Amino acid sequence: MNRRRLWISKWGSRRTRQRWRSRGSVPLSSAQSLQEFDHQLQELEGAIATLRQRFEQVRSTRLQQADLRHRLEQPDLPTGDRKALEQQLEDLEVALENSVLSWRSLQEPFWQAIRFGGLGIVIGWILKSFVNGG
Repeated sequence: MNRRRLWISKWGSRRTRQRWRSRGSVPLSSAQSLQEFDHQLQELEGAIATLRQRFEQVRSTRLQQADLRHRLEQPDLPTGDRKALEQQLEDLEVALENSVLSWRSLQEPFWQAIRFGGLGIVIGWILKSFVNGG
């Protein structure tokens, strides 16, 4: 009995080892896990850099937008210049909307809506068949 307690305390219970094996988990000390972690970390750094770049674009666009609005408030502005500034302001607003709403930002929610909406329809059909059949 003492041997068993020593073995369990040293290596953990059989159930714990089986859970680790069934999950396919590998300790972080293995080289493959470290490479995978490094790869995921590099992907994260790239995503952060992309996010930072988008943020800077949005910030500069908003600054330009505020500058154009300020220039439009001037009462002695000629009509031709006013129309050109209004057109530039409209172009900046469109660019700002496009930078905030892109397919990438909508791609995941779109597919989730398709998946779960379709799942809801299938469940509805199944429930309807049980109600009509019973």
